[in-house]
Amino acid sequence: LKHIAPMCGIAVSVSMFVAPLPAVLKARKEKSLGEVNPLPYPAQIGNCAAWLTYAICVGNVYVMIPNIFGLVLGSFFTLTGLSLAKAEMKATLKRNLFAYVAVVSSAILVNHLKLLQVSSQNLFGWVGNILLMIYYTAPLSTISTVIKTKNADSLDPVLAIAGVFNGLFWFAYGVAIWDGYVAIPNGIGALLASITSSCWLAFRK
Repeated sequence: LKHIAPMCGIAVSVSMFVAPLPAVLKARKEKSLGEVNPLPYPAQIGNCAAWLTYAICVGNVYVMIPNIFGLVLGSFFTLTGLSLAKAEMKATLKRNLFAYVAVVSSAILVNHLKLLQVSSQNLFGWVGNILLMIYYTAPLSTISTVIKTKNADSLDPVLAIAGVFNGLFWFAYGVAIWDGYVAIPNGIGALLASITSSCWLAFRK
C-alpha cells in the first residue's frame, strides 16, 4: 500500500486535473468561456500550493507529484478565466485567488519566522486540510439542488466516481504511512464523492 496506493492516487489525481483542459483550450480558441465554470480553479491553486508545501516539508514525493500538475494546470485555467470572464466573474476570481494565495503565503511566512510554536508538518498539514475540505465540500450546494429538483443533470458522474477512487487511494496511503493529514481529509472526500455518485444514480434521467 505504501507504493501501489499513491501511484494509483497520482494517476487518478492527474487525470482529474487534466480533465477540464480540452474545454479550457476550446474556450481560449473561441475567446469565450461558454460552459466553462472558472470558479473552482483558484481553489485548485490554493489547495495544490498548500499540499505541495506540505510535501516538501515532509519530503514526500508521492504527494508532491500530483500537486505540481494541479498547481500548474490550475494556474493556466485561472489565467484563462481571468482573460475571458466578464467583469463580475473576473472580480470574483481575483478575490478568491487573492484569498487562497494570502492563506498559503501567510502560512509560509509564519513558518519561516517561527511565529508559532508548531512544527512545519503540523502547520502546513492543518492549512492543507482546511483548504482541501473547502475544495471537497464545494459541490454540496449542487447536491442539495439535485435532491430538491430530483434532477442530476448538473452532476458529472465520471468526475464523481473518480473522486471516490482518488479519495480511497490517498486514504489508504495515509493509513499505510500513518499520516493523518493525508488519510483523514481524503477519507472524508471519498465519502462526499460517494454521496455525489449516489445522487447521480438516484436522480439520473
